[in-house]
Amino acid sequence: MKVGAFDYVQKPFKLGTLLPLLARAMDVRRLRCGNVHLQQTVAIYELTKTIAFTMDLDIGLNKCADAAVQQCHADEASVMVLTDQDASLYLYMAAVRGAGRQHLLGQRIPVGQEIAGWVALHGEPLLLNGQVKDPRFAPLYPRANIHSSILIPLLVGGRLLGIIGVSSVDTRRYFTPGDVTALNILASMIAPALQNARLYAQVRETEEHYRSIFENAGSLACAIAGELGLPEEQIEGLQVAAVLHDIGKIYVPAELLSKPRRLSDAEFNLVKAHPQVGYEILQSIEFPWPVAQVALQHHERLDGSGYPQGLKDDDILLEARILAVADVVEAMSSHRPYRAALGMDRALEELKSHQGTLYDAAVVDALLRTSIVFQICGADAG
Repeated sequence: MKVGAFDYVQKPFKLGTLLPLLARAMDVRRLRCGNVHLQQTVAIYELTKTIAFTMDLDIGLNKCADAAVQQCHADEASVMVLTDQDASLYLYMAAVRGAGRQHLLGQRIPVGQEIAGWVALHGEPLLLNGQVKDPRFAPLYPRANIHSSILIPLLVGGRLLGIIGVSSVDTRRYFTPGDVTALNILASMIAPALQNARLYAQVRETEEHYRSIFENAGSLACAIAGELGLPEEQIEGLQVAAVLHDIGKIYVPAELLSKPRRLSDAEFNLVKAHPQVGYEILQSIEFPWPVAQVALQHHERLDGSGYPQGLKDDDILLEARILAVADVVEAMSSHRPYRAALGMDRALEELKSHQGTLYDAAVVDALLRTSIVFQICGADAG
């Protein structure tokens, strides 16, 4: 009666009259349920489409939580992102839905601990109904007022990105295997979008980081060139080369450039390819200066220990020798994902101790005469 009367049967009635009406009523009921399901599916599709075109990671994560609640008619939802710190893996609570759960934001769960950590470790969906006393999760069982929960790993190419979970609390609803399938489908749709947003954020962070490097290294390189008495036209070419010398890093995976630990030998070999890549990009552009050659040679060293060609002494362009010294100052005086800034004193110590062997002696002397070192690297440049 809640959905209204479908038809009427006058008394007395025969069974033969009632059966066709029941059949029609069931068909109408199925159509109504199908329409509701279609409307929900369209709504979820529109939400996932929005997520797919969102490059802001925080917005994407929160929309994922909304989509999970909507898909499963849940009271609560959580989206956790896999992160690492101090060589350990954690699930970072990035988005939550549900009453009184905002305090959970920012909490970290070690992979392998608690229920979410178990799902992350095993990489498989989990459905929990009723009071849970499973020894796999001891001693941290779900809250007693949770009637049902689903946790789904967010996977991209078999790699874990995070966990999405829903819970039933107030509605006292028990989730079904069908809900697990629906949430799993949703997870498979949104995980690549979240990965794209995450990579985009890393690329933007890297761009900002290297933009400051280009500006600082370029200013310092030009100051050194001025101390050496190079003509203005050559200094102008050096400035252009300083801006473009690391352009080959656009082909280095963003996760390597922002990795919070030191690179492995294999990873470092990928990074070492950037001068050659930069040269191949720049050589097709007609500059009035040897910009492509400077990009190729800026990691060469006087004793032949540099890369990629192992050039020595005057085989290395003067502009590349200048940029090599400026790069050392900037790199050692700046923070890196795997270490804090070492400071100007350490940079000068490095250059002086290898002056004439790795680095051009005249270039290092010119650096020591520049006042711009103090402006770029801070007050510790004493």
